[in-house]
Amino acid sequence: MKKTVCLFLVIGIIYSQAADFNFSSNKPENSKIISYHASFWLSELLMINPMSQSRLTISFGQSISISKVKNKHWFLPNSDFGFKVTENLALTSKIYGFILSNDQPQVFSVGGQYFFGDKEKSSVFSLNKSNLKGLNDFRLSCLTLNIQKWGRWNDVLFNIGIGSNFFKEVTYASNTEIPSKIEGQTNFLSFTLMKKIYSAVLGGSLKLHPYRQYFSWFVQKNF
Repeated sequence: MKKTVCLFLVIGIIYSQAADFNFSSNKPENSKIISYHASFWLSELLMINPMSQSRLTISFGQSISISKVKNKHWFLPNSDFGFKVTENLALTSKIYGFILSNDQPQVFSVGGQYFFGDKEKSSVFSLNKSNLKGLNDFRLSCLTLNIQKWGRWNDVLFNIGIGSNFFKEVTYASNTEIPSKIEGQTNFLSFTLMKKIYSAVLGGSLKLHPYRQYFSWFVQKNF
């Protein structure tokens, strides 16, 4: 029964997406807005509990843009897995794709998380490199740096983080009014809550920037 529920959850995430990555030829300024929001979505990191003894973490979820993009809220999937190589180091990755009305986005990502600090190693430094392909109008790569501090309140885990996302975009369109390349940086604050329910972990996070905000929810399984 649990496997069936998880299967329907994953299918629901994949097929309930809403986003528009297409540049408008009559509104070239949209290219920058879309690039910044796409990169900010890709900056979502796998939440690995540094105080857990589990080695493997698998996570599925969704990011929802609080700020509107072209007058719409984006709903985009997240799928991550990570493996603790040592008590201090974990390797993470994203490899997945999904279907939109006009695009078939493909996400590829590799990264690492280093745990340090007190006995519970509650401080985490994360580095993640992501690529977004499969779009009609552009491709994008980004690098995310993040520092988080974890804590515990009763049976709820939480963390507060600060991060920076750097991206480079390459445009396919031949419209001379749309930049052929876009580069940018987004500095942000993040807040995450996690709670174990039965054998899974449920969580939610906020990423905040003055012009861009995302809420993300996720379900994790640790082994």
